[in-house]
Amino acid sequence: MNTELSKKTKLIIAKYILDDCYWGNTALTPQEIIEKINDYTFAKRIFNAILQSSTFMIRDLAIFDDEIRKKLILEKSKNLGSFNKQYLKRRIDSLINLYIDSSYTTRKRVWN
Repeated sequence: MNTELSKKTKLIIAKYILDDCYWGNTALTPQEIIEKINDYTFAKRIFNAILQSSTFMIRDLAIFDDEIRKKLILEKSKNLGSFNKQYLKRRIDSLINLYIDSSYTTRKRVWN
């Protein structure tokens, strides 16, 4: 699904991540994100920020290679924690449906 993104495109996405997920409240730079994104521990940190705060997850998740993105999604689906659990479940379920298994159905909907 992932086509190789240019460095310029990755820098643009990294800037969006910093603005949208960290609100400028970090010492990270777009260049630093690009340089460290293949380090799994660092990737988890960025993935969690995107999952919790991104208003355009699909765009922001494009910064990851397919394999890393799938691994991060599956790992997070098994351990959502307790803060904002329902919100995170819906987002993870959508990502599983989009990137891993299109027949995957989202969990029970909560209307209020």
